[in-house]
Amino acid sequence: QPRSTQSRSSAASDVYKRQACALANEAEDFETCIRYSTTIIDKHDRFAKAHNSLAWAYVRTGQNLDEAIAHAKKASKLADSDSEKAAALHTVGEAYALKGDLKSAMHWCQQGLKCDGTSVALLQQKAKIEFLEKEKKMKNNGRSSAASSEKIAALL
Repeated sequence: QPRSTQSRSSAASDVYKRQACALANEAEDFETCIRYSTTIIDKHDRFAKAHNSLAWAYVRTGQNLDEAIAHAKKASKLADSDSEKAAALHTVGEAYALKGDLKSAMHWCQQGLKCDGTSVALLQQKAKIEFLEKEKKMKNNGRSSAASSEKIAALL
């Protein structure tokens, strides 16, 4: 194939993979999202949405949380808009919450709210973290909690 046809074909393939990744993420097909995000990042390391999609897929599957944090932080630095940056910071917060580091989760949530103070996802995240912090304090004080561990896990 001529070089220009090859580069157009590659660009079209990349666009397809970006769209497919977004759709896979929305459909909660996280394994497909991980595969496509990784491929996109290998070719376009400065594409913020691919980094955040990969991080979110890791968070949603509960795997590679340290890697999720690294990719989401990179996405926040590469973001083109405040809402894109807020979405990435939300992902960082969720990863820390899953790791049980509620202090770090709240820090990153608050950073996200500085970018987009009306983000429903971040406002919900803040409420979840506050709830989990109260549950943790109650448990540490020897008081039984009304919320089961299944309910807490469902919050994340």
